[in-house]
Amino acid sequence: MQVYIGNLSARATTHDIRTLGGRAARGGVFRRLPQWSLSTDSCYYCVMETESDKQARHLIRRLAGKEYHGRCLVAREFVARSNGNDRRAPGWRLRPWRGVERRVSDRRATIH
Repeated sequence: MQVYIGNLSARATTHDIRTLGGRAARGGVFRRLPQWSLSTDSCYYCVMETESDKQARHLIRRLAGKEYHGRCLVAREFVARSNGNDRRAPGWRLRPWRGVERRVSDRRATIH
C-alpha cells in the first residue's frame, strides 16, 4: 500500500519522516515532491510504499495530525489519479447538461 504524507515543510527530509514513523516507516520507499500551496511557504509531500497494508495503516495512525516543523501533517492512503487529474465520471463532457445554466452572462454561455 502507498501512503501519502502531506503538508511537509521544505526542511523535512526522508530521514525525519522515517524517524517520526518509527517501525512502520522502516523498509519503505519514499518519493518527496513539491506540493501546490496558497501561502508563500513552500510545501512538500511524500509518497511511501510500505511492505504491507497493516504497516501502512499503522504509519497513517502514527503520523496523521502530528505537528512537525510547525505544520500539522496529513497522512492517508495514496490514491493515484489519471493523467488529467479528472475525478468525474468517464465521458462526462459528452453528456448534455439538463440543469439551469449558471453562466448566462459569461462569454462561454451556450443558451439556445
